[in-house]
Amino acid sequence: DNQAGSDDSDRTNSEYATVGGGVGNKAEGENSTIAGGYNNNITGDFSSVGGGVVNTISGEYSTIPGGDRNVVAANNSFAAGTWAHANHDGCFVWGDKHTESFESTGQNQFLIRADGGVGIGTNDPQAELDVRGDIKLGTDGDHYAIGAFENLRIIRGTIDPGGNIVAGTGFTVEHQGMGQYLITFTEPFSGRPSGSVTQVFPNLDDFGSGDIEKVYNFFTGINATMAKVITSGDRGYALRSDRYFTFFIIGPR
Repeated sequence: DNQAGSDDSDRTNSEYATVGGGVGNKAEGENSTIAGGYNNNITGDFSSVGGGVVNTISGEYSTIPGGDRNVVAANNSFAAGTWAHANHDGCFVWGDKHTESFESTGQNQFLIRADGGVGIGTNDPQAELDVRGDIKLGTDGDHYAIGAFENLRIIRGTIDPGGNIVAGTGFTVEHQGMGQYLITFTEPFSGRPSGSVTQVFPNLDDFGSGDIEKVYNFFTGINATMAKVITSGDRGYALRSDRYFTFFIIGPR
């Protein structure tokens, strides 16, 4: 029950189609090829299915090497694995062994569904994407994401004089008194972090138009769950005053 070409007995359309074997395969696109398998179908020209079960191509210049219920409904695309659907031009879609569709959402996408993780430089990925080695970034490839001695995360923020969060997430702030702020981390670090704090004077948008004065700002304590900040004026610690300040804290995950 294999079929090469259209089913209308007209030998001048859907020319040069080939089915190599299998059962119930239909290569109806011009210059299309199905090597074998079961109930595979091609209606797009210049496309190919290597085998597998119920794979379908309606686009041109596209490929399904095999697998189960993969679909290419666009041109110059590729789908493989299980229930991978390339619905847009220029897409590569790989689906692991799940019986639900994994579909492209736009043109020129490279999509992978792999519950066991994607490994580059490793055959035992420990995360959804595990890269062993440096990663080049940027439009010119001149930046690197490199490994570190510690597995770190960063919390950063900008706080107004009343203790309200202007920027940043992952923490809360309590204004405990004049020039005193307690920062509590939403998720504690696994060990004692490090950090820095600095005032923004006289407000966030002056950019140097205000007068310069000597100010003091520092952490009086920092641990895995919280940090306390003191801000003061030109007479130092004894003359605490509410100020805008920014901070960052970096520590082990």
